[in-house]
Amino acid sequence: NSSSISISSSSSNVLSSKHQNKNNNHQEEKIEKFLNWLKLNGARISPSVTLAVFPEFGGFGLLAKNIDNKKENDNEQDTILGAHTNDGDNSSLYSVKYLDEMFTIPDSIITSSKTFLERFNNGKIRNFQSRINQILSEHLPSNTMVQQDALIALHLMLECSLGDESTFKPYLDILPGTIIPRLDTFHDNELNMIQDEDLASLGRESNTQLRKFWYDDKLQTLLSSMMDIVTPQNAIDTTCESFASFHRYVSIVSSRAMVLHGSKYLTPLAGMANYAPRKDDRKYF
Repeated sequence: NSSSISISSSSSNVLSSKHQNKNNNHQEEKIEKFLNWLKLNGARISPSVTLAVFPEFGGFGLLAKNIDNKKENDNEQDTILGAHTNDGDNSSLYSVKYLDEMFTIPDSIITSSKTFLERFNNGKIRNFQSRINQILSEHLPSNTMVQQDALIALHLMLECSLGDESTFKPYLDILPGTIIPRLDTFHDNELNMIQDEDLASLGRESNTQLRKFWYDDKLQTLLSSMMDIVTPQNAIDTTCESFASFHRYVSIVSSRAMVLHGSKYLTPLAGMANYAPRKDDRKYF
């Protein structure tokens, strides 16, 4: 019996290891396709940086390459050092220097509420902008980031519906596959654990507003018209057409989009560049 248990355990470890290796290879393929997609669309990416998987944070992140390993092999993913160091300032070990340009992303693949509206405000859908603005004003706080989150999320949903036909597929594939936690994603028991009724109320109110927006018949009619324009000959991935999908994309946009002069911009790659606060007084990341 002891031998049998030992063999079973060993087999399980082998299967687990194979599954892990397969998953790692799949993640590396996503990174390669995403970086190639960026370059094909005109992005410039410094050879000093790359992407890596951060399982502990549930996604991908931008990393500086080790300067010695970078010289030896510029294209190997395994030359990346970890993001954290334990012994003082090791910034000299990395090839990225202060104020170096790490990447440049062309505006053709940057999404904002304005680019979304321009996509459909071309006469193909009658009174499109006034109709979508009316639905937004009925359910979401006026002139806020929340409305911009919703519009950019609709853009991501439409691209998701195209499946392999979407020009944004390599970007969609590298976005978080699960919803990003925020107050309106919490269930009642989780909100109660916060022990702050004001915050709990905000979470419930936000969730209700998003649901009313999504389930508005007028929005669904517009979405149907947008789908007809985006996918006239292609099969639609209906798994993207749900409140759960919409809510996930809203959470991604609210987490990753950058704000400039009051407008939100969802910028591929830039949303993966996390930073740590500086201890000095310089106003740079």
